[in-house]
Amino acid sequence: MSEKTKRISRIILTNTIRFGLILGFVLGFAALFGQTNVLAGVALVVGLLMFPVCDLGLRPGCAALLILALYPICGIVASLPRPGLLAGMLIDFIFVCLLMVLFAEPAMLKPHINFLLCFLFCRSAPVAGRDFILRILGLIAGGTLIAAAMLIFQKRAKNISQRRTLRAQIDLCISNNRAFILRMAIGIALAIAAGEALHLKKSLWITIVVMSLTQPAFCDAVQRIRHRVCATVVGIALFTILFDLLIPQQYATVGILLLGYCGSFTSAYQHVQTVNAVSAITASLVLLDSTTAVWNRVGCLAGGIVIVLLLYTAQRACEPLAAYLRKYICANREQNGFNGDTP
Repeated sequence: MSEKTKRISRIILTNTIRFGLILGFVLGFAALFGQTNVLAGVALVVGLLMFPVCDLGLRPGCAALLILALYPICGIVASLPRPGLLAGMLIDFIFVCLLMVLFAEPAMLKPHINFLLCFLFCRSAPVAGRDFILRILGLIAGGTLIAAAMLIFQKRAKNISQRRTLRAQIDLCISNNRAFILRMAIGIALAIAAGEALHLKKSLWITIVVMSLTQPAFCDAVQRIRHRVCATVVGIALFTILFDLLIPQQYATVGILLLGYCGSFTSAYQHVQTVNAVSAITASLVLLDSTTAVWNRVGCLAGGIVIVLLLYTAQRACEPLAAYLRKYICANREQNGFNGDTP
């Protein structure tokens, strides 16, 4: 067997095992904590694959406590009663700001995405009573598993004393990402409010678009917009061919699983979003007919893009004013300092 064949075989075996474990975790989580919490299980398995093997730059104990606390807090805040649209926007804005202030760094790893996913998944499917208790218990159990796995994997990490404290992490996130944090928090709050005001059956589609397209740099956002638009168009075409014409409705679940398995062999953003588009539209057929589902997907994509671009435009418009205020404040401080030193 050639070296290339061995390498391909290892990749196939590794991806198959990983896909099987992910599927098993999500199905097991749903069996234990209820079908209404499937998406929470998805967020947890993403965290389980990410946090134990990523160096967050935080002291392990601090990182573990944050992980342990934030998952159930996401579930609790997502289920808080909202007395009105504006009050709901304020709650969502404050909580997203909190998540970003804690985990906007390291920027390359984007740890904030996992907690935002957990919050948005829970926010899109609010529960009460027994289902709420099961959700919080599931998030506590999942957070405990992730924190424990991270501590085990990183117990031999070097220079632990030189890693960031919680205070240093917050200072780093704020100093490097002020505008990014505000755009993410305002964008998600607006997207959730738009979904509720328009009574969208799949409001998650617009919030995920805003979360995904909001990037620190405008050029990255533009590139993602292009990729996401192309992926949605291709995804709709694949959905029409596969699930409207070829695969009978009773086999749709099998088709989604096979597509997801094929998608596990690539990490390219546009390819992942193509698979996500097909899977999301197919899964939504429980609530919507195919035509309505497709137009909802397109409409939510367009709405999310508009929100993201408006916030970038607002940021650029405010930059001259912000620069002037910073200059004025610095000059005022220098003047006060000079006067204070004068006898």
